[in-house]
Amino acid sequence: MSETLQHEKWEDAVNAAIRSLRFGSVVVVVHEGKVTQIEKREKIRPEPTHIGRPD
Repeated sequence: MSETLQHEKWEDAVNAAIRSLRFGSVVVVVHEGKVTQIEKREKIRPEPTHIGRPD
């Protein structure tokens, strides 16, 4: 696989990870000038509840 094609593959993967998140982060790990992994951390925020509050 050519280096340009590999670069496009990683770029597509990063873009897909970003688009799939509502809250969170995407980390690109580089080793010796090359992308070696992509980490996606997603935050899930529950709806606020009114437990303990009188109606």
